[in-house]
Amino acid sequence: MYRTPGVRTSSERQRCLYCGREQRPGEECVPCRILVPPAASAHYRATLCARCGNPNLTRLALGPNDAEVDHCLGCRGAFVSSGAWTALLDAIAAGEALDLARFGERVESPFPLVRCPVCRYEMERARFAGTSAVVIDVCNQHGTWLDRGELPALAAFLRGAPDAQASPAGTSDEEVERYIMRELVRAEITRDKALYDALHARLATLRRSRRW
Repeated sequence: MYRTPGVRTSSERQRCLYCGREQRPGEECVPCRILVPPAASAHYRATLCARCGNPNLTRLALGPNDAEVDHCLGCRGAFVSSGAWTALLDAIAAGEALDLARFGERVESPFPLVRCPVCRYEMERARFAGTSAVVIDVCNQHGTWLDRGELPALAAFLRGAPDAQASPAGTSDEEVERYIMRELVRAEITRDKALYDALHARLATLRRSRRW
């Protein structure tokens, strides 16, 4: 299910809109079972806010690769097209300084589903990487919508300082395995091969111990 993290040399590299794993455009992300959009979708632009309908969005360039984000100054939400998504996650994974305070703090109350600000079809809702607490809205063709505070929360998830030997508050094998699986995803997205290998070895040891 997991591939060893590493940097692709192809300039046609893109990240899955649901989990952030690196793929070639048009490939299927195996864990998510979703095709990565073609590279042409990189330049789609939101014409209005998916959340509040504001037509006056501000285009921001974040990070050294100028990942372009369409930002609503009203509700603090943001639309990130698939190509910009790749550049944005690359910058977060690399630890680049990004001004994310402008996107506000998360609101815990649930938001209604939204429509894609490009094609107006209803977006799919999912937990980013399947294991984080960040809930995102995705158009498989055009990009990702992040409500108020979700972009800073996503960055915080990816920039956490996991320890290959740490354990969650619970002590059961099931809780430890869930923790390891979550950190494996983060290590793969951020290309931390040393952490990935250490976690993978720990997971194998845990599963072997269950057989006895």
